[in-house]
Amino acid sequence: VSSENRKWLQIRQATADRPYSRFQLHSTKAAAPPIVSPQIAHRRLVSSKSPPAILPPPPPDPASSSSPETPRADRRPDRGAERAARRNIWRVNHGPPQDSTGSRARDPLFRSRTPPPSSPSPLESRPSPRLHAELVSGTSGFGFDRSTHAMAGFGGNCRLGAVLFFSAWITLAALNRLVRPAPNGCQMTYMYPTYIPIHAPNNVSSDRYGLFLYHEGWKEIDFDERVRKLDGVPVLFIPGNGGSYKQVRSFAAESSRAYQNGPLEPSFYREPSSAFELEDSSLPSQYGRILDWFTVDLEGEHSAMDGRILEEHTEYVVYAIHRILDQYKESHLARSKDGVRSTGNLPSSVMLVGHSMGGFVARAALVHPGLRKSAVETILTLSSPHQYPPVALQPSLGHFFSHVNEEWRNGYKKGVSHTSSPKLSNVVVVSISGGIHDYQIRSRLAALDGIVPSTHGFMVGSSSVKNVWLSMEHQSILWCNQLAVQVAHTLLSMIDPVDRQPFLSSQKRVFVFAKMLQSVVPQSLSWMNHVSGSQSSNFLASDTREAGGTISFFSLLHPLHN
Repeated sequence: VSSENRKWLQIRQATADRPYSRFQLHSTKAAAPPIVSPQIAHRRLVSSKSPPAILPPPPPDPASSSSPETPRADRRPDRGAERAARRNIWRVNHGPPQDSTGSRARDPLFRSRTPPPSSPSPLESRPSPRLHAELVSGTSGFGFDRSTHAMAGFGGNCRLGAVLFFSAWITLAALNRLVRPAPNGCQMTYMYPTYIPIHAPNNVSSDRYGLFLYHEGWKEIDFDERVRKLDGVPVLFIPGNGGSYKQVRSFAAESSRAYQNGPLEPSFYREPSSAFELEDSSLPSQYGRILDWFTVDLEGEHSAMDGRILEEHTEYVVYAIHRILDQYKESHLARSKDGVRSTGNLPSSVMLVGHSMGGFVARAALVHPGLRKSAVETILTLSSPHQYPPVALQPSLGHFFSHVNEEWRNGYKKGVSHTSSPKLSNVVVVSISGGIHDYQIRSRLAALDGIVPSTHGFMVGSSSVKNVWLSMEHQSILWCNQLAVQVAHTLLSMIDPVDRQPFLSSQKRVFVFAKMLQSVVPQSLSWMNHVSGSQSSNFLASDTREAGGTISFFSLLHPLHN
């Protein structure tokens, strides 16, 4: 052993009984004792092949000493000297290490943890607990466990990643719950749609919008032949804000099936209360005429954004109503020339069905100065705003709504004085709202209070409609099969089985609407309770065509409320 190594061994032997703690290793201005304990160094010297000339006695083991261990904090180890001492001890015991190629390798005690090439002695096969812990855990001997610190950092990153993942998952689940529409229980409606264009006359320019006739069936047909055979009751569908003319398909398809299958069972309309009860004969046992569904193509324009667009849609709907009535006359003349006899009278009015803003356009068309008299007498709206626009983006919207509603109030007010016939005395309006699931048009907007008197119309929620009892969204109200079936049978029940035309009496149509749609009689129809069952039955049996008959019936009711 060289003199330098012997000096370090003597120093280590002198300080072996006073080990230092981890805190003392990190203290400042301290000397650097060797890392390898004297016991380990002595064992390596004994197990070496070429023993040194001077072999120091083994130092006492601090673990077996009876004296208590005293920490030493006055010096800090010098890491450079400690590493040099370890390299010198290794070279003394085993010589310079070599790799498999014979070249000099790097110090395994300083950089590598590979065992020496020579076989260990029995003493070497049993290392001390501290050396075993250093070799297994990978500590560097300076009081700092690098692998433990790396594992701790990795575990912290994993926990942080898990927290972020679950937080993002909960946030996305909450957003999906808010955005996803609530299930409403509506069934889908299936159909085989065909849209037949109705050509405009040469003197009318209607390139911007279009008018179509709906045909249900999977077979190909001749469009001109289908138009020539028009012989039903016309119904015009008006789409809403950004809507399509093809949204008519659900109601038109179910109307075709309802006409083929006949009316529903009478038990479907049994009232829980006998305060408002109609005779079974008031509802037809079979439908006398099919419904011809027409629809207008408004190019998907956003009518809820500008009052000018509403005015343009109103003007085209007025034109479409006149065009439909004229088309029936043309079809009747074409059949007469071919020797085909018509099965009924020509229709004198068109029933209007409007969705969203289309329902308000239907009411606006009725007070348009260019509309023919008695061209429209029945209006059914679906989730339509009547009181005021849902979003008043421009003043023109509010002005147009105010103008139309004022015209409707004046139209019914004229009926109070018997000097002249009221302008809207024979018009019936029924509004169906979507209920709590319709976030665009609330029930208070779809109400007819202050616009249509209770004797000529009412509002009903879809959750209160017979055989439906479901709240639905703003768009699902167009394809909900339960509602489409009930609306189809309701409109078919409006047709008089005798003359195969819609009932001319407004009260008879209100009775049919209430009987087919209302589960119970609302307070707005409390005036019906003043009519006895025999009076209502006799009234429904007699279809009075004159205005005098209507005024005489008003005497049985409360005064009209605006």
